[in-house]
Amino acid sequence: MAGSANSNPRSSNNLLALAQPIAIRIPKCPIAVEQQDGSREQESQYIKGVTTYAHTFGDYEINWLANNGVIIGPESGNDFIDLESGNVLLNQEQDIVVSTREGKLYIGSKTTVFVCECGNTVVVFDLVQSKPNQIFVVVGKDRLTMKPGQMLVLTKDNINDFEKLEVTCQAVVHRNARPLNLDNGVVNAFIANFSIPSALVMIQPLNRLIISKSKEDKLLLERLMKSAALLGDLRLPKQTRDTVALSAE
Repeated sequence: MAGSANSNPRSSNNLLALAQPIAIRIPKCPIAVEQQDGSREQESQYIKGVTTYAHTFGDYEINWLANNGVIIGPESGNDFIDLESGNVLLNQEQDIVVSTREGKLYIGSKTTVFVCECGNTVVVFDLVQSKPNQIFVVVGKDRLTMKPGQMLVLTKDNINDFEKLEVTCQAVVHRNARPLNLDNGVVNAFIANFSIPSALVMIQPLNRLIISKSKEDKLLLERLMKSAALLGDLRLPKQTRDTVALSAE
């Protein structure tokens, strides 16, 4: 149904406390927009999207997603999504498969992934895995296995520089961005490490978790903070701290 592990309570409270300041302001990150004269201007917004906890996709879920800007194809159903366009935060109890124009994403149970499909490009943010190797993408003969804290970009655009991609993924603080060699000649791939605390600020459905009263959302936020802790990624990066400070002025 659509909607937005037990642990030591003291430890969990400490982790969640680190996220609370993010909820004070919803900062807006700069997104490059091409003008009619070919120049690029900065537009203020953050990465939008919706959250679903579904692992089966019938008519109700398909219609709900469509009403919230996520379009999935007619072949979608049961544990399969044919994602045509839109941004969605996926959290499911069972394995699912997400087909995109650029590749096929296999997502294991009890994981959390944010997927952005925008025409010729798909971006995958691996946020939580309950065990290793639960998330991988197949592009032709290539299988790309992901780890929590990794961002994968697949694009049919003829671009070999991550920072020149015309998508919003650079809004989340990242490092070690590099191209991947694929044996297909059609899709270009990039991988980078990203900051989960920065994603909590910059990605709308993640930011909403911080102020949500939903039990599911609170548990998901706790899992995200645990994932960040395992990666040693609990500090808000300077770039994001500056954004928060500027937004509060």
